[in-house]
Amino acid sequence: MPKRAIERIDELEEVLDRVPVGILALCRGYEPYQVPVNYVYMRGRIYIHCGLKGRKLELLRQNPQVHFVAFEADPVTVSEDPCRFTQHYRSVMVSGTARLISTDEAKREALSALVAKYAAGEAVKPLPAGAEAGVSIIEVSPVSITGKENYPWGARPVWDS
Repeated sequence: MPKRAIERIDELEEVLDRVPVGILALCRGYEPYQVPVNYVYMRGRIYIHCGLKGRKLELLRQNPQVHFVAFEADPVTVSEDPCRFTQHYRSVMVSGTARLISTDEAKREALSALVAKYAAGEAVKPLPAGAEAGVSIIEVSPVSITGKENYPWGARPVWDS
């Protein structure tokens, strides 16, 4: 199966826009910590909502360097020859610096973008007044974004259907 680096930023951003769950990796000393998160990619940055307390926030305050992974994959293709098993996928890896958003206006904008992403065009009520006070918003500013994909040339991945 052809594997290739995804080098065009619009293709990398397309994956980040579409994938519903990413993995945020943080670290304290030599102890890695990874957690699945809902997120939105907006204006070249990743926004993640979380509670007002917790391990993510503790680790972020100690070390703002993070890694983020988003991927989409078809089921494994099985073959009679075990060396011919394959998986069609696209993945994006982001290394960057994270910070907590502090202004209510920026938090509200990120929350609105998250709602729009996950509502997927469905009608939903507006955010209630003060909703931003009950959450923290993490902003990840990428230092590097890389990606890789594996699917037959000319074939449309399941996720593009």
